[in-house]
Amino acid sequence: MATGEEVPGGVVKVIELVGSSPRSFSDAVRNAVQTAAQTIRNIRGVEVISSSADVDGTGLITNYKVDCKIAFLIEATATASTGTLADTGEAVTTTATVSPPA
Repeated sequence: MATGEEVPGGVVKVIELVGSSPRSFSDAVRNAVQTAAQTIRNIRGVEVISSSADVDGTGLITNYKVDCKIAFLIEATATASTGTLADTGEAVTTTATVSPPA
């Protein structure tokens, strides 16, 4: 998956979404990325895994759907001693060792 600009030592998370549109497969991909971008920062790439469409009784396509993977850079900052990774909601625990003064 093309993730755009690579960040040395960075971590990229990949999520899978299904986008849809009554107009086209391209619009379905755009809808998936734009909707994800409302709550996820640092989106670096999208890969279309599969596509499908709904067809009505007369043979007309009524809805275009794409199953896609969206990659985004994880911001590796944690809050306090226990917090969450930005953009993921995943719990993170950090540990610090403090030596007494000599």
